[in-house]
Amino acid sequence: MANSILIVEDDEMLADNFRVHLERSQWEVHVVHSAEEGLKSLETVRPDIVLTDHMMKGKTGLDLIRGALAIDPQIKVVMLTGEGSVQVAVDAMKAGACDYLSKPVSLAELKVVLEKALGQSRMEKTLSVLQRRQSQASLDAIIGESPQMGAAKLKARQVLEAEKRINDSDLPAILITGETGTGKELLARAIHFDGVRSNWPFVEINCASLPPNLLESELFGHERGAFTDAKERRVGLVEAADGGTLFLDEI
Repeated sequence: MANSILIVEDDEMLADNFRVHLERSQWEVHVVHSAEEGLKSLETVRPDIVLTDHMMKGKTGLDLIRGALAIDPQIKVVMLTGEGSVQVAVDAMKAGACDYLSKPVSLAELKVVLEKALGQSRMEKTLSVLQRRQSQASLDAIIGESPQMGAAKLKARQVLEAEKRINDSDLPAILITGETGTGKELLARAIHFDGVRSNWPFVEINCASLPPNLLESELFGHERGAFTDAKERRVGLVEAADGGTLFLDEI
């Protein structure tokens, strides 16, 4: 899926230069020429990044930043300022812009700033997904009222109670069985995050996807120089999960 950007610039020639350059780099580009048009576009288009000029007829770039973030708090906005407009750049950052560019803008500089903003966006979205998955990872969040689900949740609660009375080093392995799609991973996460290991890592391994020739290295790691392509020390997934839970999926 192409990265997307909304360009809000009243200089039509400059906006078109940006559009051509970014489309050549496989960006999906939307161009408007006023802050009002930009805010209206955001009602139907949700780009990864908004690139906006400051001084335009009607609303300013600062107005656009505030309006865009009100619509989508995760959107990344980059402000274009006039040469030497330090105060405008400061005001833009205070309003919520992630970065700014001073005119005249080189295309190389534009690329660097947009890639940086895109990296921040991806990182924040990934963190949001992980936080959401963790917040949902509890027995109380598992829906279902069938006798089988009730029995599984009861057994899980018994395991959690037993874990509280066991020394950390003696925590047993847990086997969860069931057909594909019945929620084995969900139950495993619930046992981890509701239990005594919740402050430690939950490391998931899809056993079916591990190539046989990399199995040992992935699980147990290796030291630098252990084999031809071992250019640095690698921590294995078993060590990474130390103190927490190692979930072996598709075993």
